[in-house]
Order: sequence, then structure tokens, then C-alpha cells
Amino acid sequence: MVIDYLDAQVKAGVHIVQVFEAMGEHIDEENFVAYALPSLQRIAAELKSRHPDIPLMGFARDAPYGIDMLQAAGYDVITIDAVASRTGSRETLAAEASKRGATPSGVQGNFDPALLHMETGGDEAAIEAEVRQMLKDFGPQQYIANLGAGLMGKEDPAKVAFLVDCIHRVSEEMIEA
Repeated sequence: MVIDYLDAQVKAGVHIVQVFEAMGEHIDEENFVAYALPSLQRIAAELKSRHPDIPLMGFARDAPYGIDMLQAAGYDVITIDAVASRTGSRETLAAEASKRGATPSGVQGNFDPALLHMETGGDEAAIEAEVRQMLKDFGPQQYIANLGAGLMGKEDPAKVAFLVDCIHRVSEEMIEA
């Protein structure tokens, strides 16, 4: 069902698809490998077969132990959640790719959306400091700045707008430097 749905999305014109394993936070690595990974591998293999030029993004939420497995399964971009180590994730992906003589997958994510909460989130200075650290930790290559978890409706729209603008501004500063 997932394969056919994503296939239809590509045929309708999407340029990239993301596969979520949203239950990663509820299962351990052994059960991830036994039950989730085979489906994730099948989805990636079939979509790559049908649409070899469409990038695949994989996200095993709260299961950082699975990022190298997603990469090995053929996902081009790995979404890193808010609990994972940024530099550790890059190192894990580089090590796995090196074993296969491949280039590491790109990464996406990791900004903690708690900083955007209306009542308890950070101020603009805290958001900017985290953006700068995130961009520094991940590095500018093969990286999509994004959240490490979804928005839940408790966020301040002004803080979300500031985050987006800040990512653009700080990225431009890094590129110029």
C-alpha cells in the first residue's frame, strides 16, 4: 500500500518522497531490525526500481540506531530527530557508507521544536544560537535544515517565521565566509 501510494505521488509530480517509521520510539533495535527494517528496505528497493531519479528520504523517529540501516537500504537523505547526536549521526553515516565504498547520504533535521513553543520556548537569541550550532555541527554540505520532530500546534508562528528567516540568513553568512 505504501509503495503504491508513493508511486502515485511521484507520478503526480512530487520531486522527493519521505518514508516515516514513526514508531521507532516505541521499539528497541532488535524489533526494529526484525519488523520495521524489512518493510523499509522493500519500500526503498521498489521505489528506486520504479523511480531511480527520485530521491528518497528515510526517517526512523527516535531510533538513531537505525540511520545507518536506512542509508544501507538506499535512502538518499536521512532525517535526524531532535534526540540524535548531529556529529555522531554524520560519523555513523560516513562509516557505513565507507564499508560499501559509497558516498554518505545527506541529512535533514534535528532542530528541537520545543524552542518554538509559545509559552515555554526560547527567545530569538536562543533560537539563533541553536540554528548556528546546528548548521555548524551538520556542516553545509548535503544538509537540509529542518526540525527534528513535527510541529504540534503549541508553537508561536512568529518564532517559526524567525527560525526560517534565521536559517536563511545564517546559511548565507556561512556561504559568504
